Amino acid sequence: MSDTVTTESYARHMNLRTLAIVGILVAGAFSLSVAMITHEGVGALEWIVGIVIVVGLLLLATKKSLRALGRS
Repeated sequence: MSDTVTTESYARHMNLRTLAIVGILVAGAFSLSVAMITHEGVGALEWIVGIVIVVGLLLLATKKSLRALGRS
């Protein structure tokens, strides 16, 4: 068994930039959701807007990762 990484194990279009963008989107969604939960005084409008943004970021991250893996 070899320790070398071959390019056959990865999708052709998945590169470091795409992986970084997906990671930033997921981290942003997580950060926003934690901020909404932990801060006092978040109103109903802020909750609705925050949830929409979090869901949108996660859907965008999913779309980009599936496209990069060739499963769109």
